[in-house]
Amino acid sequence: MEGMRSGANGYLLKDMDSRLLIQTIRSVTAGQFTMPAAVAIQLAETINRRSVEADRAVFGQSADFTRREQEIITFMRKGLTNKQIAQQLYIHSGTVRNYISIIYAKMGVNDRTSALMYLQAK
Repeated sequence: MEGMRSGANGYLLKDMDSRLLIQTIRSVTAGQFTMPAAVAIQLAETINRRSVEADRAVFGQSADFTRREQEIITFMRKGLTNKQIAQQLYIHSGTVRNYISIIYAKMGVNDRTSALMYLQAK
């Protein structure tokens, strides 16, 4: 990741076949980004893990919120009503109510005020 941040255009393994090594060098010099599949998988896993860790830092360790729940929580924090949240997300207000019920259950609260207090404590 540090290499990519510094501008690397590829990644080579020490044990690469010489023909593949030459092909990879040619690809990079032609402006393409190249990386072995095994390295790409590890990179994706690292990025995903860091994203989950960042989400937990914002939304709390005890509750694992889905992306949609996190979006709704963000709008709740801004003071939007269920109807306004639904309009922002292009979904039905009943769907927002369902998501909020799930969020409350994960937090162990029964109302929006308690949920917002829970979030402020995190």
